[in-house]
Amino acid sequence: MKKNYLILVFTLCCLYVNAQNVLINDVTLGGISTSTFQETPIDADDNYSYSQSIYLQSEINQAGNISKITYYTNGVLENSNDVVIYMAETPDDVFASSSGWIASTNLTQVYAGVYTVYNNEVSIILDTPFNYSNTNNLVIVVDENQDDSDSNDFITHNLGYSNANGRVIHYGNNFTNPDPASPPTGILDYYRPNIEIDFTPITCYPPSNIVLSNFSENTVDVNWASTATQWDYVVQVSGTGNPDAATPENVSSSSITVNNLTNNTEYELYLRSNCDTDGVSDWIGPIVFRTACGVVNDFSENFDSMPDELETPYCWTTIATSTGTAPNIKVNTSASQAYSPDNYYEMQLNNDDSVYLISPESLIIADGMHRIEFAAKVNSVTGSETTMNIGLMSDPTDENTYVELSSITLSNSSSNTNNYSFHYVNIPLNASANHLVFKPETNSSSNKIVYLDDVVVTTQPSCFEVLDVEATSITDVSFNLNITPDIQTQTEWELVVVQTDLNFNPALETPIVVNALTTNITTDSDGAAIIPDSPYRVFVRANCDAAGSDGTGYSSWFGPYDTRTACAPLSANFLENFDSYSNGDFPFCWSKNITSTGSPTLQVSTFASYAVSGSSSILMNTGNDANANVLLILPQNTIANDGAHRLEFYARKSNANTAASIIVGSMSDPLDATTFSEITEVPITSGGSTGEIIQYYVNLPASSNEYVVLKHAAGAAASIAFYIDDVEITDQPACPEVFSVSAENITASSVEVSWDFIPGQTAWEYIVQAAGTGEPVSGTSTTTNTLNNDFNSLSANTLYEIYVRADCDLDGFSNWVGPVNFITACVPESGDFSTSFEGFSSNEEIQPCWSSLIDPVSTSPYVRYSAVQSQEGTMSVRFYSGNNASAGIFLISPMLADFDNTKQITFQVYDDYNGGLEVGTMSDPTDASTFTAYQTYFDADMTDDAWDEKTITFDMYSGTDNYIAFKYIPASTFDYLYIDSFNYENNPSLGINTYDFNESISIYPNPVKNTLNINGNNITSVEIYSVNGKKVLAKTLNGNAIDVSVLKSGLYFINIKGNQGEVKVEKFIKY
Repeated sequence: MKKNYLILVFTLCCLYVNAQNVLINDVTLGGISTSTFQETPIDADDNYSYSQSIYLQSEINQAGNISKITYYTNGVLENSNDVVIYMAETPDDVFASSSGWIASTNLTQVYAGVYTVYNNEVSIILDTPFNYSNTNNLVIVVDENQDDSDSNDFITHNLGYSNANGRVIHYGNNFTNPDPASPPTGILDYYRPNIEIDFTPITCYPPSNIVLSNFSENTVDVNWASTATQWDYVVQVSGTGNPDAATPENVSSSSITVNNLTNNTEYELYLRSNCDTDGVSDWIGPIVFRTACGVVNDFSENFDSMPDELETPYCWTTIATSTGTAPNIKVNTSASQAYSPDNYYEMQLNNDDSVYLISPESLIIADGMHRIEFAAKVNSVTGSETTMNIGLMSDPTDENTYVELSSITLSNSSSNTNNYSFHYVNIPLNASANHLVFKPETNSSSNKIVYLDDVVVTTQPSCFEVLDVEATSITDVSFNLNITPDIQTQTEWELVVVQTDLNFNPALETPIVVNALTTNITTDSDGAAIIPDSPYRVFVRANCDAAGSDGTGYSSWFGPYDTRTACAPLSANFLENFDSYSNGDFPFCWSKNITSTGSPTLQVSTFASYAVSGSSSILMNTGNDANANVLLILPQNTIANDGAHRLEFYARKSNANTAASIIVGSMSDPLDATTFSEITEVPITSGGSTGEIIQYYVNLPASSNEYVVLKHAAGAAASIAFYIDDVEITDQPACPEVFSVSAENITASSVEVSWDFIPGQTAWEYIVQAAGTGEPVSGTSTTTNTLNNDFNSLSANTLYEIYVRADCDLDGFSNWVGPVNFITACVPESGDFSTSFEGFSSNEEIQPCWSSLIDPVSTSPYVRYSAVQSQEGTMSVRFYSGNNASAGIFLISPMLADFDNTKQITFQVYDDYNGGLEVGTMSDPTDASTFTAYQTYFDADMTDDAWDEKTITFDMYSGTDNYIAFKYIPASTFDYLYIDSFNYENNPSLGINTYDFNESISIYPNPVKNTLNINGNNITSVEIYSVNGKKVLAKTLNGNAIDVSVLKSGLYFINIKGNQGEVKVEKFIKY
């Protein structure tokens, strides 16, 4: 059971002084009726409960014998009503603790038995009245022992936590029935049951064990138990209330039959004892009942007069069985789902279930002159079929008497009223069947919800509508229309066929008159020829005045029925931007051929930020199947693969960091994936929510295939979705563009540029320029398409862009291809340097020349810039363990050209939780196995939730690594640690005076071609490194010159070492 959480606001504590009863925390039923917490006096959602509640002397203020108590509920409780009630007095206003129960030895039992809820009230006459002194506070104890639970609750009052927490103590459990002699630890509370305490002596006891039976259309039997000899009763229409306003019937028998009732009517019974000189008892009631239905010829029903959750509609019958979980059938009062407000009937079922909804008995439903009309829908049609079967039964308790008349496939169309479809079934003559049956069925293994509303019994028309029309044998210039007639004999029909998908009045159009159930349509109602790839809307009606037909006149129009002609092969260029389609559609004339073990998607997406024009694109994914075959097939085109055309399209991938490609190819048969022939694979280079959607093109070679295809390359990129837009077949230009432009062998100062081209091209122009410069006017000429390196004086760690175009001589230049962006490599750091990680956005990935590494690769742990904590400026670096506390989580410094045992670092660390930090070195920032820990900080070594400066001297270091790395050791998942204010410098405590040495060193010429000269004193050796950190030359120096002619052009670093261990780093350019 789920609790009801409603709000109870009381402003007055009603106290009747010197009265015979006391009402504490007044309640207004039907208005302010429930509180926000309802666990007392009975915890109805648990099988067993025990509670003790304190009512203050100041609230009662009356001494005497308590004879009766009354609680209030928000509904019927049938499974929590076996109770024992105790009372006691206490000087305490609240219970001292959750185990501070009043001992059972101090309690007086006043009642043991069951109770019944009447009119949301529980009145309990005590077996033994309790003598209350009005000196101490009153304790009322309720021990509930019935092994079951209820969905309704008792009404309680919020006394306020600060004023009254502990006024109540309670305990509930589904498995253990608490013993009042030794109750378990409970819960202190400040929500206390509303109660009426009655001090009036009971002289006339009300009847009990009231049973109603033998319901007929006009009578009901009533039996009860009582010590009295006379009783009064009132039977009136349900909801009348106040039996004192009616004239009661007096009887001397405790077993009566109430007569003169109306069939299918809800009544309420009130009953009391009449004890002569001892007066009368309280009324018991209302006890609500409904008379039997009898024959209901017109059982039209919209369910609006029925209560929510009613399983079987009044006068109807249901049979529901299942081999699994039972189906859920009920009246639902959710007006938003009704065909007409407010109610509808709901049937939840799957393919394990059988449901029959059976009408009241009707003597006219199968007389051959009536029909049933109704509205119905199903919540979803995806992946399954759900039908509403209509039939007749002779015995509403025996499903074997069911005879099916019609089966209607249910839909969920947004073009209809609240997604319902309206249906009708003409019922044939059947002398033995007096009950109509709705029997939903589905082939789905998961639950489907069938909605039924506005069931109407009406007279059959003189000319029956057709049941269905269907288009078959659809070509680009014709289709067949197949009519399904009803049970009436008909020989002639009128068809209205209009080229549109909009609404129109068929009576205003010229009909096509036919005498056969199947007609080949080659012209529309206006006589115009059927055209390819076009929507047609069809209406049909029967002419019952035609010779050989039953009935008279014309039927109502059936329709609209919509169909679409097939596509004719294209023979011209075309462009599709998908903007005329809705989300989830698939474009007309296109095809898809999919094989996947996952849940692939190939449909229109209206996610506007992924479209290049308008708001729509095609979404393509494999369902995360590396072996999937997902083919997006363009409309048939007789010229696309003639060798003079090309495919152009825009695309973006869902993840910028995963390499993913689209394979462009052709097919001869879109239904046969084996006819696919690859032309080229196109890497999609831009992705993510902020990536640019980039245009790609493929010149299509001559082929007999008439279908161009875009195929998801799957494999390692199976998780990637592509967004494809503005797909075009167009003429190849006189000078085609190059393709697959790439930046290779990137250093801190140079790049080599390569590309692919259409055969026959021999000359090109290219340019490397600062990113964002835009399309150039001209570039550097070249006759090779690989490893062009004229741009070799670039700045380190800088974003550049490349443009390339072909030079086709007399045919002019191609369009520029670009920009293709790249970042030059970082220059290794040397000497003192520091950073506080400013200039980045919070949550941004670590940028060159610093880097991060997660080992093994994972998307949950990360190292990123963060504005959450900062020791200097506004930014720091945050380590986050995510859902993997055992991963290697690294922040790695730039390459350090002069790193040795003379260096030290200082940094600030902020420990958010209980993790640790290892600081060490690495030889390869991409390989976690090269990490060597140098110093470890445990949680105790770092100040929690505060910045802490750390200094590490590397005087004991003897390795050759060129990177310093920080490795986070989280204590648990979802932990954080922050680093800021990093400083790298010489260790001043070593006392080595390197200033004179550094000042004495210089090199020339720079740039240099062959010989590099070095000026300086006490030089012992030199080492030369490339910008990638690779040692390319080492030499013990006897003179002042070094031959560098063997080096390739580019930027280099020379480490010049002195005889006292000093190191001076200089950089030079070799040309």
